[in-house]
This record gives sequence, C-alpha cells and structure tokens, in this order.
Amino acid sequence: MGDHGDVYAVQLDIALRGALDVGRLRDAVAVVVGRHPHLVARFSQQFDQPVQVISADPVVGWRYVDLTACAADAGDVEVQIEQVCAAERGAVCDLEHQPASRVALICTAPDQYRFVLTNHHIVLDGWSLPILLQEIFASYYGQRLAVATPYRRFVTWVAEQDLDRARAAWGEVLAGLQTPTLVGPSEPMVLGQRGIESCELTAELTEAIGVLARRCHTTVNTVLQAGWAQLLVSLTGHQDVVFGIAVSGREAELVGVESMVGLLINTVPVRATITAATTSIELLEQLTDEHVKVLDHQYLSLTEIHRVAGHDRLFDTLFAFENYPVDTEPRWVLTG
Repeated sequence: MGDHGDVYAVQLDIALRGALDVGRLRDAVAVVVGRHPHLVARFSQQFDQPVQVISADPVVGWRYVDLTACAADAGDVEVQIEQVCAAERGAVCDLEHQPASRVALICTAPDQYRFVLTNHHIVLDGWSLPILLQEIFASYYGQRLAVATPYRRFVTWVAEQDLDRARAAWGEVLAGLQTPTLVGPSEPMVLGQRGIESCELTAELTEAIGVLARRCHTTVNTVLQAGWAQLLVSLTGHQDVVFGIAVSGREAELVGVESMVGLLINTVPVRATITAATTSIELLEQLTDEHVKVLDHQYLSLTEIHRVAGHDRLFDTLFAFENYPVDTEPRWVLTG
C-alpha cells in the first residue's frame, strides 16, 4: 500500500501482453460500470451521516499512461508505475470528490501493458473482484453479458430483516462476556508500513486438517478457527476469548447473489471458551453450535453487536478464511 496509502484501497495490477485496442478496453470498462453504477459513487458529508450519491450517468476514473519512452530503463519504469498506482489509491480515497473506482492502463513497451484496477473497499468486496474482471474482458471480446443482479437488491434485503431478532441472537451468544480480547498495542496505530509473516502448510498437514474436519463433521474453516482461539487463550491468559471473522454476506435466499458486485461482506465476532479440560472435539462442537445460532443474523453491523454486548470493542484480531469462486482458466489472452 505504500507509506501513506489508505488501507481500504483495493488494487489489482495485471500484466497484459499482446495487441490491445485501448479504446475498446475503455468502452468495456464503461459498459461494466454502467451495469454496477454504485462502483463510482461519491459520498457526501453534508448531512448527519454520509450519503452515497450515484450518478445517473456513471463514469469511471480512467487514465492512460505511455511509458514506452522509458522502456530501456526497467527500474525507472517500475518507479513510475508505482507512482501511478499510489496516485490511483489516493484518488479513490477522496470519496467526496472522486469516483470510488478507477482504472489506469499503462503501456510499458510495444504490446505490453499494466492494467491497474483500483477500488475503495466501501463499494466492493473480494468476492466481487473476479466477477468484475470477468465482465470487463468478456465485454472487451464482445461476449454477451448476463443481466446484472442489482446491488440494490441486497441493500433492500438487509433493510427488511428483523433487527430485534438479530440483536437477541447475538445477545445470547455474547451474554456474560467480561473482557474484550485485545492483543495489539493499546495506542492507536497510524498508517504506514506493515510487517507480514507468511507460513505455508505442508501437504501432509493440510490433508490432516481436512481429515479432522470430516471426522468431526465440520469444516476446515472451523478447525483453523479453533487453532486461532487456542492461540488467543495462550496470548491473553483468558479462557473466554473473542475474535473477528469475515463473512461473505451472500445469503442463499437472495436470487443472483453469487454474481452480485458490491460490498456484501461483514465482520462478526466468534466467541470460544476454553479451559484446561476442553478437548479439541468439544471446542469444534462449541464453535459449530455458536455459528448455527447466529447464522441467519450475520448481516447485523458490528457496531450494533458491540452495543448488544455492552463493549466498545470486542476484539482486535481478524480471522479471514478466503474461498472465492475464481475462474482459473486463462481465457483472456490478447490477440491481434
């Protein structure tokens, strides 16, 4: 993200090779934005709370940069590409004056391009990204797109839910929680460089986790959540711990939700009580039971859940198990 990047700016930088019709690609982006106009919404601060403003004639931020004159100096090209990317991230974070989605096409050499797609997370979740890319390149190649599922359908569905019932369900799950589970620094963190630690599981361990999940009639996600809960117990010394999880928000009852583009994701808490006598199987059963109790109420905002629990904060760690439906077939090959 860079030293001053907004953590809510989501950016894809894709290398393209081959003959490219720049005008046709720009038209394809425009077609897709016309299908999902909330992607280029602006947010007004003139009222008591932010108001999303969607133009009747949505236009995506578009920028074309020609760096072919610098092609001999690969280092200089990369520096300039990063400058463009940083500027794009900054632009989508100006939610009041700039569209929340932008595209930059950078020509780095003859028939070589970088397609930089930048969105503010307020209008798009991770599930939506492969859908968006598929639609852009399908439109570029003249393929007929299916009728888009309007994001408004999800917004309407949330507004129609029984909030009192949802609050009651979360209140039951979080009843008696005495202490939030906080393991990070107490002082507010500022934007800047972040450390990243990566650990790749072996094939044998991955298989063993899957076997355990099947044997206990649960999911790999739940098994890994159990491991995270045990780590939090070790870090905090508390037997009653809470952490956040990201949920897709794509309820099966919503027709067409699997192909909807927008921000449907939500963050909700998971609670685990682990004593010295708690077995792994008991922990997995506990997590599964708690999940079932709130499964129909995962749309409730975290702010509301905090209010129900009686705490300003519940956790400062987030467990994200990503399993997006990505089409891995290399169908978008540029040809002359």
